[in-house]
Amino acid sequence: MTVCANGQMCVDASAETNECGWAVRSPICDGCADVAGRDVRALAVDFIDLAQIIGRTSGSALGVRVSGTAERPLPIAEGVDALQRLIVHELTTWEPAVRERADLSAEVTRGVRPGWAVATAVAVIGPRIHVLASVPPTWVREGLAVVERNGLEAVERLRGLHRRARGLLGLTRLVTRVPGDCSACGMWTLDRENGTEKVRCASCGAAWSADEYRRYVGLLVSDYRDRAGP
Repeated sequence: MTVCANGQMCVDASAETNECGWAVRSPICDGCADVAGRDVRALAVDFIDLAQIIGRTSGSALGVRVSGTAERPLPIAEGVDALQRLIVHELTTWEPAVRERADLSAEVTRGVRPGWAVATAVAVIGPRIHVLASVPPTWVREGLAVVERNGLEAVERLRGLHRRARGLLGLTRLVTRVPGDCSACGMWTLDRENGTEKVRCASCGAAWSADEYRRYVGLLVSDYRDRAGP
């Protein structure tokens, strides 16, 4: 048993003790594996949602009559298509290794429709993050290059693809960290979501209105000046 390989990024990390979760089944703890599993399983839905973006950006979907000189909004469509291709590539690259180490039947995800390949690979990898995280360094293709990657890197790459998909789909929240410690739990994890004035603690969920937070900051500043002296 060792500490989680994610270190202070571990979902079970404690800001008070600087300790993270314990890794028993793979280089990462169960908490990090659960979060990664949710992200990987979400890639199946991400893939479908991204396809709908491509449909909405086509000329016919916008209700525009397409002629020989009409131009598609290529930057959006091509960016989405490139992300879809990356999702297919990463999932089908690592699915065989997980299938082999888990002693599953040798069902092939190559040479089939992309949507089928994604759904199949997600069904294999999603509930077996510990298996993927334990895959030793192996040579994989990335574009025109062949590079060495291990399973732990694969987990982070798949999670990164989910975050990128959420960004393109407009589902990523913009959160700004604000100064001060939480008066409820004492943690320095106060933030404010873009478009709102409410300040909340990411650790315990306590929340304050904008006016309440301003008064709190005023008290902090006053206390600091009193201690600093003339």
